[in-house]
Amino acid sequence: MRIAELRASQVYPALSYVWGCTANFQLEPANRHELLQPHSLTRNWDFIPQTIRDAMFLTAKLSLRYLWVDSMCIVQDDDENKTKHIAQMGSIYEHATFTIVAADGTDANHGLRGLGDSPCKAPPRKVLSLSSSAKFIFEDDWTFPKPVKTYNKRGWTFQEYYLSQRLLGFVDNKVLWRCRQCEHPELMNAERPVDHLSPGDFREKSTWPNFSLYMNLVQDYNS
Repeated sequence: MRIAELRASQVYPALSYVWGCTANFQLEPANRHELLQPHSLTRNWDFIPQTIRDAMFLTAKLSLRYLWVDSMCIVQDDDENKTKHIAQMGSIYEHATFTIVAADGTDANHGLRGLGDSPCKAPPRKVLSLSSSAKFIFEDDWTFPKPVKTYNKRGWTFQEYYLSQRLLGFVDNKVLWRCRQCEHPELMNAERPVDHLSPGDFREKSTWPNFSLYMNLVQDYNS
C-alpha cells in the first residue's frame, strides 16, 4: 500500500480510465517521500478516486503485487519527469500483463462494477428457457469500447487501448476479457475469436511501415 520503484522484470497490470473533473490523488514532489513509505496509501485512502481504489482491490484479488496508474506513478508537478514518462506510455501499456479498462462513467470516481465499494448491478439480459437444463442467453451488443462512452473520446485512452496486449474491460456494468486470440464476455461459457489489435497492431513482423494500418488508426482517432 505504497508507491514503489518497479524493476523491469516485475509483473504489473495498468489502469486505463478517464480523470474527468473529479479531484485526482496525485504523486507530487512534495509528497513523494511520504508515499514511498509503507501504508502511505492506506493513510490517504479517502482521497484516492473510486476507480483507482477498485483497481487496487482487483489487483490484490488476483494475487498481483503492483499496479501502474498514471496519476500516482508519474510525478505530476515535475515537467522533466512528466515528459520522460509520457514518452514511455506506449512501452508501459504494451508491457503490462493486462490493462484494466474502466470504460463506464465520466470521471475517476465512477468505480469498477462489483469491485471494492462500488455497487454490483446485474447486467440486463434476455433468457429463453428451452428446458430445465438448457437456456439461451441473448446478450446486448458487445461493441467495445463503445463510441458513446467518454472513455472512447480521449486521445490518451485511445493509445492505451490499442497498445495493450490484453484487456479486462468494464463496460455497461459487465466485464469482458479480450486478448489477441479471443474474447470472453461475462457469464458466457463459449469464447469468441476476435481480431483484436490486428487492424491496429504496431508489432507486425515486417521491416516496412504499414501505411494502410496507420491510415486506419488515424481515421479511427479523428472520429
